[in-house]
Amino acid sequence: MLNHLALVPGSAPEHGVHFWEPTVDGVPVRRLLRFDDPEDVDLDVEGLGPAGDNLPVFVRRRPTPWVDDVLALLGERPAARLDAGRVPLFVCRACGDLECGAITMRVERDASTVAWRDFRWETGPDDPDDRVVVPGGPFVFDRAQHDGEVRRFVDSEEAERAALPVPAGSRSGGRRTWRRWWHRG
Repeated sequence: MLNHLALVPGSAPEHGVHFWEPTVDGVPVRRLLRFDDPEDVDLDVEGLGPAGDNLPVFVRRRPTPWVDDVLALLGERPAARLDAGRVPLFVCRACGDLECGAITMRVERDASTVAWRDFRWETGPDDPDDRVVVPGGPFVFDRAQHDGEVRRFVDSEEAERAALPVPAGSRSGGRRTWRRWWHRG
């Protein structure tokens, strides 16, 4: 049986952040992920689960959304910040940097399905020892349904950004471009 992906609007008003929360069969993915170690459950006093207060990569109304990560879900771009085939799903709410810790997953695509599996907590490709398996999934979607839902986010974000005024002297020719808003040294 295939799962159904839906992106549901959400927000973190205390941070002025709006996002689309990924849900599988009507349940937020963050609620479908579990801790493997009972000690971690005890430490989770707020009951937020392994994703904690991290944001999904489907972020809206930031200086720039994390579109490269979203396009990696579509197979249109590699997730350059991780090992091949791995894509971040929940990232640091402040900066999006994987070094703060992120829930990542392996995305497998074939002609008719997209699978999200092998969830992990990790801090980027430079620290392979800091990768913790996070039980949950796998979630297998009809490729057309999955890609249509992810594309709905990308298209709406592009339309919203295109409607913004272009700063004077911009070389983008009237079209806003997507780029990361933080810089790594």
